[in-house]
Amino acid sequence: MLLSLPLAVSALLAAPAVPQVPPSPREVRVALQWQAPPQCPSRDEVAGHISRFSDAVLTAPGDASVQIDGVVTPTGRGYAVVVTVATATESSQRQLEADDCVLLGRAVGLVVAVALDPLVVAARVSTEAEASATPKPAPEPEPTLLAEPVPPPRGPAPEPAQPQPPRPPSADGPPRAAGSRVEVGGRLGLGVGGLILPGAGLGLLAAPFVGGRRFVGELALQYWVPRGEELSGTVDAGASFQLATAGLRACPVLAFDRWRVLPCAGIDGGAVIGAGRGTSLAANERVASAWAAAIVQVGAEVTLTPRLGLFAAFEGAIALTRPEFHLDLPSGAATLHQAGRFGPRGLLGIVVHTPRLAP
Repeated sequence: MLLSLPLAVSALLAAPAVPQVPPSPREVRVALQWQAPPQCPSRDEVAGHISRFSDAVLTAPGDASVQIDGVVTPTGRGYAVVVTVATATESSQRQLEADDCVLLGRAVGLVVAVALDPLVVAARVSTEAEASATPKPAPEPEPTLLAEPVPPPRGPAPEPAQPQPPRPPSADGPPRAAGSRVEVGGRLGLGVGGLILPGAGLGLLAAPFVGGRRFVGELALQYWVPRGEELSGTVDAGASFQLATAGLRACPVLAFDRWRVLPCAGIDGGAVIGAGRGTSLAANERVASAWAAAIVQVGAEVTLTPRLGLFAAFEGAIALTRPEFHLDLPSGAATLHQAGRFGPRGLLGIVVHTPRLAP
């Protein structure tokens, strides 16, 4: 199995129905939405598993205080389900995987019941365990007519079989959420930055990443659109400058429920591309000069769905090289622009990733 469910929990879920514990005053009104392939349990079957271990009353979404959403998808080795439990103030998600979809549906019922009221689940599990362990009386044998009395067997009489003590409920509890320890995704966003190129301007970001819950490595690809600079004075001469870079980021991850904070450090390298313009230039040339910088970044992201979120970041580029650009005028060369020592940038966008479990 992809997910090792405890044997005692599996046996308990497969046991026949027993008399239910009387409802408690902590009754909860629940709305259930269930999406699953045809070979998996239906919505009514999953609702029955939830009611079996809790005091939940299934109702329409408009009358419910708790909304349960379950989505089952086939995987390479079985089935996976993402279960969302949402109230008016908070929401949590769990993912389970198993090679048997029927067992997966029963496990969802138990997980949801524990989320609603673990004390009620403990009482129901204890009651079912005691009922299952009670031995049924053996039926009395029918009298048999014998033609002749049968002599008693020789040797000592066999000892009566001793009843086996009942097995206690498993201490492992409900199945844990399963998922890959490696996360793969990417960020797409826009940025505003300045000082490396003349003035402030717009940038584009594409950053694939790979990592886990505690650390992420990122490849940052950035392009900062052309910005113009004119030579002061009476001459008609200037240039437009653009910046294209690729860099690496190393980011430890600080997780807080749906939020993650990522302080990052890295290095960027690329080229500042300048193109001259104006009637006073001896020649309109396009020149690319190497640029490199150390990067310090602080970012944050919030998870919206198991695969999608938003991110925002601020980073500073500390220049390791500062390319300088000159204009070739009839009167001689004139300096037009030199890349700044420090470039602040603000970034905002979306982040797409493999299914992320609640920490």
